[in-house]
Amino acid sequence: MPQTTRDADRTRGAILDAAEALFAAQGYHPTSMAQIGERAGVSRGTPGYFFGSKETLYAAVLERCFSEARDRVREGLRRAANSGEPRETVLAGVVSDYFDYAWSHPDLVRLMHREALGEGPAATPVTFALEVGAEVVSSLANELGLSDSNARQFALALLALTWFPVIHRNTLVEGVGIDPDDRESLKLFATGLLRGALG
Repeated sequence: MPQTTRDADRTRGAILDAAEALFAAQGYHPTSMAQIGERAGVSRGTPGYFFGSKETLYAAVLERCFSEARDRVREGLRRAANSGEPRETVLAGVVSDYFDYAWSHPDLVRLMHREALGEGPAATPVTFALEVGAEVVSSLANELGLSDSNARQFALALLALTWFPVIHRNTLVEGVGIDPDDRESLKLFATGLLRGALG
């Protein structure tokens, strides 16, 4: 790969990283392209050169986040299909995977929260979220042997139990007296609740 291509890829990645962090921390509307350029370590006009508009950059950030999430779901599906483990063991692995993903991608969780509150641009491309959601349901149906209806309900419960502690780690989680950094206890609790739902 030529040097200029590598440099362009690096710059594009730095802009996406900066935009993701800023959109997650302060929201879409308060974030300027100049702030993104400054955080990325490039000139103020470089984000516009690479992405055209803030809305296009925002869409690229979401697409990258959801592509990573979809890849993780597919990876979990392949691993579960090849494990030969009982359903309860697969469930514990699924819960652990989702917790670890949410914890290591807090910006995605915050972006989803902001999207749910209607803080993104008017024409936010929600198709990424819909595709990932559909894959989560399909993955759970296959991994745990659930019907489509049960897999949909299970997916909602799983996402609530794994993402809520990330988005509310310093508010409600701590407020009810739970150590938000005690991830293993939260995993065990979620696994226990979801194991009951498996029947």
